[in-house]
Amino acid sequence: MVSLESGSERDNLFESTDGDDDNNTHHEHLNDFDDRRKRYEKNQTKIQVNERRPLMDSIGVLSSTTTLNSSKNIIPDNGNNSNNNNKNSEKSDRDNSDEINNKKYGWDGKSKRNLNKKSLKSVLIRLHLSYSFAIILLFGFISMGLWISFSVVYENSQSGIILGTSCGRSLNGRDINFYASELLNFDNDFQFNQSIINAIEQLQLNHQSLPYLEEVRPLMEGTYGCWELDQSKCLKEDSIYYNDVNLGLDWIVESFFRKILNLINTDQSLLSTSEDYQWLKAIGSELFLIGLDTVTFKYFLHYQRLQEWATMVLTSILAVNCVILLIIYMALFRPFMNHLRIQHIHTLALLRLAPDDIRYMEISDKAIDED
Repeated sequence: MVSLESGSERDNLFESTDGDDDNNTHHEHLNDFDDRRKRYEKNQTKIQVNERRPLMDSIGVLSSTTTLNSSKNIIPDNGNNSNNNNKNSEKSDRDNSDEINNKKYGWDGKSKRNLNKKSLKSVLIRLHLSYSFAIILLFGFISMGLWISFSVVYENSQSGIILGTSCGRSLNGRDINFYASELLNFDNDFQFNQSIINAIEQLQLNHQSLPYLEEVRPLMEGTYGCWELDQSKCLKEDSIYYNDVNLGLDWIVESFFRKILNLINTDQSLLSTSEDYQWLKAIGSELFLIGLDTVTFKYFLHYQRLQEWATMVLTSILAVNCVILLIIYMALFRPFMNHLRIQHIHTLALLRLAPDDIRYMEISDKAIDED
């Protein structure tokens, strides 16, 4: 039996010098293998961090983790095997990981950052100026078009009123002519006489309210000549009524009023032989009514001409406004919309290159809109 104090067989096995050298060599090989494995894991960590690409790095909006990687050395430069270096490396890895998680790739979406505000402001200012110029241009042309349209429509409506008044005057003349032909059948009938007086007042009112247009003035003043449709029925110079017709239709209308009022106050037995009644038969029946109809036709031509002019003006104004709208769209808004479309495509392309956590990151509008 071997004593423990004097050493055992196992102790004797490790007493030789050669055995100690081999054992030390074996332990150093294990330590080198552990160091290489740790360095490999750190290299993998560095590659994964460096593969993260920045979003909008050209304008400096979102900083990538490359800034963090450049400021912190993940892998030590020396290959020392000391435990202090290993602890420092592990601590550096933890700090980098915590800083990356806290930074959220350089921007947390809520802090105030410079989102290329100079470029955005220039685009917004150009857009506002384009809108202002377009609105002023449209407002000017539309206001001018409305004013011209109002003037043309008002003039056209006035010509329609004049035409209606002239038609009413012709109708009143026919009514009075009918009453004059029935004077022989009603002897001093008050109601009948009052109807004649009312018709005369209406005819006089319509006659005085009508303007003298350039087309109507010759006929009213007597320089028009004979207005009979059948020129063979025109009065000759030797006629006793030729001078009345030669003075114009205005004189005939005034004479017509006087003749009718005289007949109302004339005794019925003297009506058929009175000069006023003969005048009505010669002039006040056919020639007088044809003159009123001729003047009405002149007013109708004037109204028709204004209608055509109003239609042309309104159509021209509408066409000019449509052309201006098209020019504004092609020169101002269409290039801007194309620019927005291109920027939208670029933004989508950049977002597709971004990591998922940035792509779905919630961004505060207040931080973007803040100056």
